Amino acid sequence: MTLIPEMTTCSGCRGIADAWWRHGIADEKSQLGLREFEFYEHIKDEHPTFTLMSLDGCRTCAEAVTMAQFVLPGMAMYRKNGDYVDPAELHFVRHALEQTAESSGKDIGWVR
Repeated sequence: MTLIPEMTTCSGCRGIADAWWRHGIADEKSQLGLREFEFYEHIKDEHPTFTLMSLDGCRTCAEAVTMAQFVLPGMAMYRKNGDYVDPAELHFVRHALEQTAESSGKDIGWVR
C-alpha cells in the first residue's frame, strides 16, 4: 500500500497518526481502536480516492479478508452517516497509520 501524496501532507492524517502513536501503540492505551476508526472515517471522507488494501506478507490482512466475508448482519458496523464499515479495511487502516507515522518522521520501532 502506498500513500497518495495528498495524505502525506494532510495535517488531519498526520494528527491522527501522531495521536495513534503517542496514545495507542507507544503507551499501550485502549484508544488504539478509536484512533484507527477515526482514521478510517477521515480517509473515507477526506481521501475518497485512496483504497485501503492489504499489505503483502501480512498474515493478519489475509485473516481479516477471510473473516470479513463471514460478518453476521447483526454484527455489522456502520458509520454515523449509515455507510457500512468493511472490517477488513478497518484492519488495513493500521498499515496506513504506520506509513503515515513513518512519513512524519516517527520511529515506530518496526518501521524505520
